[in-house]
Amino acid sequence: MMSDDTAITPDFRQQANAISHAWSQGESSYKDTLEKLDVLLEEARSREHRADQAFLQTTLGYVHGYRGNLPASIQHYRQARQLYEQIGDAAQVAISELNQAINYQLKGDFAEALRLFRAVQAQTITEDMPNLRAMAATNEGLLYIAQGRYPSARRALEKAQALVDNHESEFNNNWATIYCELYYGHVRLLIEDGKAEDAWSLAVRSRQIAQEHGGPLHLGYAERSLALVIDALGKALEPAYSDYPDQHFKASIEAFRAIRADAEVARTTYMQAISLGKRGQRATAARKLQQVLVMFTRLGMVDDAARAAQAQLSLL
Repeated sequence: MMSDDTAITPDFRQQANAISHAWSQGESSYKDTLEKLDVLLEEARSREHRADQAFLQTTLGYVHGYRGNLPASIQHYRQARQLYEQIGDAAQVAISELNQAINYQLKGDFAEALRLFRAVQAQTITEDMPNLRAMAATNEGLLYIAQGRYPSARRALEKAQALVDNHESEFNNNWATIYCELYYGHVRLLIEDGKAEDAWSLAVRSRQIAQEHGGPLHLGYAERSLALVIDALGKALEPAYSDYPDQHFKASIEAFRAIRADAEVARTTYMQAISLGKRGQRATAARKLQQVLVMFTRLGMVDDAARAAQAQLSLL
């Protein structure tokens, strides 16, 4: 009798998670991590176990994505999606598409990212997965912010906020991610509307959530939120925080670096460079923009690279 290959083997999941955890904690190099995961993937293929293969493809997509190797990450998530679709795991199909959308957003292919964010939201309505729908709507809002399409961003974030308010108990381990990303979106919109003082409490709350319940990704978003609010206000509103946004930009970059989130490191450095330019530190800003331009180009983030080049020209 053949074993069921539609559910992930517990021991296999444990091995894969141990490898990716060691990498995320800096205990294993990127190269060694990939080699170990490739061995596991071949073992799953030899058993023709689709769920285990899909889980490994997802893990490889995650590792490559945070390292900034977007083409490899996209390919692995694509293969994971195909396998999950074969075994009928609708939730994992939606998660794979959500991860793909984020990859395409980072790559600068906003049209494909938007298509996938909307596809995830449509699918999760049918499958009744409000947590994934909220994450997709939040990321759709962040995409619009990156494009400067603020009314569209506001509608997407309002949709995400309503889902959070109505289904918070169903979010399980995802709620810290959703809140930190959602608050970051709200902070960006409030600053754009000239309401930086209203954004302060959200940025502070986001940092508290990240410190108490989140990980480096959440902390990266939260520290970036604080940096942007302090930059807009010209000072902190509470004595416990520095009046200099660079302290929080630095903390954000360090948090993203801890998980090899190269794309977010580049974006935070870009925002810090813009802030430095506004504060009259034009030479330092120009140097950082040159660094950022190289990073965006290496990562294939075409739209972000164009913005960095334009900002650099404005400092000449």
